[in-house]
Amino acid sequence: MNNNILLVIDVQKGFARKPNTYDKALKISELVEGKYFDISVATKFVNAQNSPYEKFMKWERLRETEEISIFNEKMEFIYNKILEKNTYTSVNDELLETLKNLNNNQLPTEVFICGIDTDCCVLTTAVNLFEVGIRPIVLTQYCASNGGESSHQAALTCMGRLIGSHHLVSNEIDSKSDIELIKNNL
Repeated sequence: MNNNILLVIDVQKGFARKPNTYDKALKISELVEGKYFDISVATKFVNAQNSPYEKFMKWERLRETEEISIFNEKMEFIYNKILEKNTYTSVNDELLETLKNLNNNQLPTEVFICGIDTDCCVLTTAVNLFEVGIRPIVLTQYCASNGGESSHQAALTCMGRLIGSHHLVSNEIDSKSDIELIKNNL
């Protein structure tokens, strides 16, 4: 049996900011709290000292505990697992092993994705899941970019080409049956 898995990417206090991502972070919290998915896994980005982000972009945010923290602290008790990462993509050996362990010791056939930033971590994670043979289903109504709406839309355009536009789903999710409906329409 394949569980319905939600991967929540980097919905952290340092990324959930007004005007571009704060409201989506609230919406994602509501989605996770609804417990519509069998399994929910979150990632947290941590910007390490001397990272490529610091060296090449002069970007030094997401180092302090407050910025790294999950946006809605009560979510820490709802997620099945929270993984730290220091790259755009969430796909690494630890994530794949976690997904396998939480899914009856087999890699899932598909993973639902939401989070921040659509044009960075969401995009790379979706593509990398695709490339390891896991169908990424991007819940576009539950993604946002600190680069604004144009960055969000540009990422969706790229993902449409890279993973197939039918894997970009704009449905709102209000029940477990909404998930099955999405899967049946792919």
